[in-house]
Amino acid sequence: MKEEENQILRRLAVSGLERCLARLSRASAGTWELTGSVVFRGALPAAVGRHDFKNNSATAVYFEVKGEFPFTSMMLFDPEDAEHLSKCFLENSFSRAAHPEITGEVILLELGNIVLNSLINSVLNFVKKSSIPLLPRYVQGSPQQIIDGVGAVVGLKRNFRIFKATLLTSRGGRSGKSEVFALIPHKLAAAAGKARPLAE
Repeated sequence: MKEEENQILRRLAVSGLERCLARLSRASAGTWELTGSVVFRGALPAAVGRHDFKNNSATAVYFEVKGEFPFTSMMLFDPEDAEHLSKCFLENSFSRAAHPEITGEVILLELGNIVLNSLINSVLNFVKKSSIPLLPRYVQGSPQQIIDGVGAVVGLKRNFRIFKATLLTSRGGRSGKSEVFALIPHKLAAAAGKARPLAE
């Protein structure tokens, strides 16, 4: 595993996420920030195992990117933070009574879609490739249920460079945490390492 490639991937992903979170902070009711990131090697269970499950349950929004460099990304939320994140994501004028079709699942799917696409585009644009993401999917449950759900897309034994970032979302004196993961094939990591130098 080449450390230089890992650092390029980490900086690309962080750059995309920070731009996305800055836009969310300007446009939404909450403040969004990235508090930490790391790249390590492993399979899907290793990624899910890095999430701090509360009460043995979490919610995952995930999708697969098609194309020359296919890879999978996911965003993990604690169920107890779902309402807080929904309020941070939407304006104060939002009314569940007026929009009963907009459930917590719909809100998290849309939030995950925005955040994960920012990460994906930052990485793929660097290697001059476009992406064809599928519609995001949603699974909630124990660590094993998350692994089974996402594993149907990515497989359980395949090894990746795994990018992980921790996001903190604050509003009205309360904060909620979510985590972003990208399971990046070694071929894409090598392509990023060979691309133009990334500015510090």
